[in-house]
Amino acid sequence: MKYAVSFLIIHLCFTISMGLLANEKINLKNKRFLLSFFVTWILLVLNFEYSISSIRVILNIGIYMLLAKLLFDKNFKESIILGMLVTILGICAEFAYVIITYPIFHYNSVLEEKINMVFVNNLGTGILMILFCVLKKIRNLYDMVLSSTNKISEKHIALFSLFIVAIFNFVSLISYYISKDLIDKFYFTLIGSFLYVFSAILIFLYFKTQSKYLTFYEKYNVSLESIREFEMTIERYRINTHENKNQFRTIRNMSKNKKIVSYIDALLTDNISDDEKLLIETQRIPAGGLRGIIYSKLLLMQQENIPFELVIDKKITIEKTNKIDDYTLTSVCRILGVLLDNAIEEVKKLDNKYIMVELYEEDKDIVISITNNYEGYVDIEAINNPGISSKGKNHGYGLSLVQKLVRKNKKIQQSSEFFEDNFMQKLIIKV
Repeated sequence: MKYAVSFLIIHLCFTISMGLLANEKINLKNKRFLLSFFVTWILLVLNFEYSISSIRVILNIGIYMLLAKLLFDKNFKESIILGMLVTILGICAEFAYVIITYPIFHYNSVLEEKINMVFVNNLGTGILMILFCVLKKIRNLYDMVLSSTNKISEKHIALFSLFIVAIFNFVSLISYYISKDLIDKFYFTLIGSFLYVFSAILIFLYFKTQSKYLTFYEKYNVSLESIREFEMTIERYRINTHENKNQFRTIRNMSKNKKIVSYIDALLTDNISDDEKLLIETQRIPAGGLRGIIYSKLLLMQQENIPFELVIDKKITIEKTNKIDDYTLTSVCRILGVLLDNAIEEVKKLDNKYIMVELYEEDKDIVISITNNYEGYVDIEAINNPGISSKGKNHGYGLSLVQKLVRKNKKIQQSSEFFEDNFMQKLIIKV
């Protein structure tokens, strides 16, 4: 227990840093704070004195997770992230402190574990850590990591945290066994710290990508039932519109008031030019799922003032589309949602824009092609990779989702083709 005082100093610095990261106020006179602080401090001392080195870092993270829960009432995921961040920042602070003080103290003197040197080292590391957390970008780190992992499960975060710790411990054990007379432990400490932080950054980037992908996945995670209900709503709307028009015509024919007649004529003309025209066009698409998803995207094009053309082959009948099983049809609707959204996003930035949607039969299969004009260069080999997009940041996850759905279902094929200034996405459904 000879290092208890020095651990008290570093623990206080870690706690202050944790409060800065989580944007939580720390009241040193609060009973809850004092109880949480001293309980975790005792656990840290016991961990250092009695645990083996291979699990020491894991237990340290667990202790700071406990502190996050007791002191700031964080949930399990937030506690893991906060505990990991504090540990990583502590290692970064120690890394910086060793580099700064090495010319003065030399690392060998630090390893002698003299009480005064341990106290000085802990104090220096703790002060550096607090200085790091005073920086606004570092303080925002916790919120950034939380937002980037909001779709990642607690289980995955815990497993990857253990993986990061395992790397650090592995390097530390190697340094202990092979560096006694061969290599200065100073360099192994730097290498171990670097690998620990580097691994944490890689895992964070992985979580960030996965979170964006899962967010995108949820956006297109539509059920066939909801699409068919939407189609029924559209059909009811079409029938009601037709009936209302007939009633308006009846009133018009009965009225002798020229103003009323003129007003009704204007209403009927407006309806024909807007909603009813789109309803009539999509009515040619057999019901069952395809009509609903295509209608919703054409309606969006209409609202965005994007000229479009819908071409339906007469061979595409309800008998033909009924041969598509529900699992395949659900995947097709999700894929169409992605492809049509991509086309809309691409042409929105153009002055001269258009989108063509075609449904036709080819070798007894159903083919749906979406063609839009575009500007610039697109790497056709890379566009299916997550995060690759010509539309900039936070795009490029749609086509990777399409590829995943296509790989899962042998009845669906998808291809991309460029010709002149047009980009065509083709979806083939085997029936």
